[in-house]
Amino acid sequence: MSTEAYYAVVPFVRAPGRDVVSGEIELAPSRYGALRRAYFLVGQSMNGQEVVGAIAVSKEQNSDGVFSKINVIGRYGLTPE
Repeated sequence: MSTEAYYAVVPFVRAPGRDVVSGEIELAPSRYGALRRAYFLVGQSMNGQEVVGAIAVSKEQNSDGVFSKINVIGRYGLTPE
């Protein structure tokens, strides 16, 4: 049974007067691409807010279309547990 892997990056920003909240999820072409993007997002500006942390995640889909649980493959900066 074959599987296909998907990778994404979830940035986190500090909203004015609030705690850290997630930003817009970005898809990545590979595991390495997700790790690099998450690392380099920290400290950048996103929609006028500073990115204070980011996580890189992966998820696999088997040939039946069933997805696995999300795996955190990298965590950078300030992120929720």
